[in-house]
Amino acid sequence: MCAGMLKIRFKQVLQESEALFSRVLMEENMATYVEDIYCMYEKLKNETHRFQNIYMVYLDFAQAIHAIYKYLKEHQVTEEDALIVLCELCIETTHMVLDRFSFIQLAYYYAVKKAYLKLIITHALTSLDSLQMAQELEEQVLDVELEKSMKACHIEEYFAYHHVEELIEIVYIMESSFDIFLDRVTSKDHEDRIIERII
Repeated sequence: MCAGMLKIRFKQVLQESEALFSRVLMEENMATYVEDIYCMYEKLKNETHRFQNIYMVYLDFAQAIHAIYKYLKEHQVTEEDALIVLCELCIETTHMVLDRFSFIQLAYYYAVKKAYLKLIITHALTSLDSLQMAQELEEQVLDVELEKSMKACHIEEYFAYHHVEELIEIVYIMESSFDIFLDRVTSKDHEDRIIERII
């Protein structure tokens, strides 16, 4: 276990998703799954210097989903079930964040500040520090990065390095999170169809 860990959003998201993790983990793993996944995340963060050509927000997201995936696989969860857990976690987390906005706010962000909306969605798992997001958007270079897809920002290199290429599916789901969120209003079974696509 990692000593003196700060209470950050990633840990909060993991705690709030206990029911989701309990579907695939044995009862004895449930007591420490948040701390153990967070420790894996911290270790993966120590390798950040290897991936300097990947936009940091996207890299942060990749390291978070990799830590969860690695933990689930180490605890005998099948690849299929682990990917389903990650899909549901990302969709639910994004939707909880977007639910806080009014229709007018969402329309404004989508029409005028798509980069900001994308940053909110990508940060949904690990951070929602609005000041940090505002500072990132002030820098033109990072605005350009946000206009690109995660794939165009070389995120596949990270997954290839760790031999978890299958996690690119979660990236596609995150990049379509806003559309999934809008579709949810009119089609209750849309999330199930998205999850079925990867199995």
